[in-house]
Amino acid sequence: MDWLAFPAIFSAAFLLSWGVNWLGLIPWRRAAGLHWTERARRLHSMRSNLLANTILVPLTLVMALSLNRPQDTPHFLLLWWTGIAGGILGIYPITREVAGPIGLKQWFRQSPAFWLLHLGGVLLAVAACFAMPSRFNWLVLVIGAVTLGLTLWLSFGLAVSLLCWLKVLVPPPERLQRVVTETASRMNVNVRRVWLLHSVYGYAAALLTSPDLIFSDRLLAALSDDEIAAVCAHELGHLTESRSVVARRIRFSLAFFPFIFLKPVFALPGGWMMLALFCMLAWAIIMINNGRVLARKMEERADAIGAENSLDAATYARALERLYEINQSPAVMRTNKLPHPHLYDRLLAAGVTPAYDRPAPPDNKSWASVIIGMTCGVVLVLYLKSKNVFP
Repeated sequence: MDWLAFPAIFSAAFLLSWGVNWLGLIPWRRAAGLHWTERARRLHSMRSNLLANTILVPLTLVMALSLNRPQDTPHFLLLWWTGIAGGILGIYPITREVAGPIGLKQWFRQSPAFWLLHLGGVLLAVAACFAMPSRFNWLVLVIGAVTLGLTLWLSFGLAVSLLCWLKVLVPPPERLQRVVTETASRMNVNVRRVWLLHSVYGYAAALLTSPDLIFSDRLLAALSDDEIAAVCAHELGHLTESRSVVARRIRFSLAFFPFIFLKPVFALPGGWMMLALFCMLAWAIIMINNGRVLARKMEERADAIGAENSLDAATYARALERLYEINQSPAVMRTNKLPHPHLYDRLLAAGVTPAYDRPAPPDNKSWASVIIGMTCGVVLVLYLKSKNVFP
């Protein structure tokens, strides 16, 4: 095997990822000087495709290499992951342009935190899927049990420990601790620990199984004490969710867990394989849909608690709007089936009418991402034909 394929794939994925993302930012750059809601709307189409581009660009490169030099690609998966690393690095220049200055070393620490917080369970399931044997045996049970245990452990403290080890999660400054202590005491809600997250984005979260609270340093820099208290009241609202709700949230988070058994399932006889695939797909659809519905109810509940326990409704609305503004998140999305309602509707629900008209929703795709998707599709067909998957 030509080991130069690894740095070549890494470099090509970095350059293509950076180039596609740079082109995707053109509409956002042209909106300089416009209201923040319009800039956020134009940014969303590129940002929403970052994950897909980071995966599809390296995949296209590895398949193209396999078509031209099959002897260099016996380790297809390893080359793909090398390309994904290059694609992730290609996000760095765009992050600096959109979110503000951040050193490469600091970004390298923060990136794993982002993936861990948002996709930790999914990434673990993907790794388990590839580690599975081709047929059902005792190793299937071992890998399944270990994966389930690690997935639950992520929710019950492992994620926090890893973030602390990465030094992106640290004890809170006195200001944050004071605001949280005062707000929690006033609302009579128990908080075990408060954490400060190093991030270029405004972020706050409640860890329901701890119960801990996380606030980013960007949030602290952008909001006043009263606004931080308003956001804190919202997160404390989540900590008052019942044990049954928390248990259902954990169960819904296992939507993709059965897919770790794909490899041995494909070895089953035709009828059993189809039945197993149907059950796995049905489980995922039911868990995702029920999880979304529950999350939406809990977010609306937390919004009501946040507004009620803030200095006033205007303070809560101002804190929400400021977070969306610094994160450049659209005030109105294309669908109203996401866990969080539209910001515009959240402000109205808090009793505050925004000083601007209801913004248009963002576009679904950027033209650069459409080109990447079409190119990947063409190369995939050629690759599958070369493997005699179909005539």
